[in-house]
Amino acid sequence: MVDWEVTFHGVRAFLEPLASASWPIAFATSVYWFRKPLAQLIGRVRKFSVAGSETDFHPLVGDQQSRQPDAGLPVPAAESAMLSDLPPPAPEIEGIEQETRKALDDLVPGSLERKFEWLLRMRALSESFRRHETNYRVIFGSQILALRYLNTVMSAPLDVLEQHFKEFASNPEWATVYKDRTFQDWLKFLLATGYVVEIQGEEPAAQITPFGRGFLQWLVTAGVSDARAA
Repeated sequence: MVDWEVTFHGVRAFLEPLASASWPIAFATSVYWFRKPLAQLIGRVRKFSVAGSETDFHPLVGDQQSRQPDAGLPVPAAESAMLSDLPPPAPEIEGIEQETRKALDDLVPGSLERKFEWLLRMRALSESFRRHETNYRVIFGSQILALRYLNTVMSAPLDVLEQHFKEFASNPEWATVYKDRTFQDWLKFLLATGYVVEIQGEEPAAQITPFGRGFLQWLVTAGVSDARAA
């Protein structure tokens, strides 16, 4: 069991500079530091972080129906570009590079390979927090309540979730939000975020995922309210 409270605060000094930069900047910075032995490690990088991801960029924050979130990282257009030496950092990111390098040296003593593995691990944590924050901006209160319910029962028939959806959709206060929005639209967002999966069978059901439980824990750790409209 991961102690998210300890994890969140214990690596905060390391996550903040990484979270301040986009994935291409963070990855390119690591390549610049480790460019000499990169030939020995690049195979692992492709397998762990690049070639295994075949999805597109995260959508900008917007309407759930028109912009569905995904669960992947952008893939660099040309792998050869990752192997070339980087130019000196631009002034606006030089401080971030220095902070991140110091955090890596302070938190992860040992071999270069060990540092690189921890860099990938911390980046994964930072990315998960970023996705939760992005999804939080557009998620509905009814969807958060559905996740909390699924977290207690693990899985529930889609009919039950649809009834939950209809209770919110029929509320005159949220008529504008739910206008022309179907249960499938509502459910699609939870599926696209990776927070739930659909279970096929005689009675189709939805089940919360570990990433979905991570979102609920993020709500607590980040200190944000789950009392959302709609």
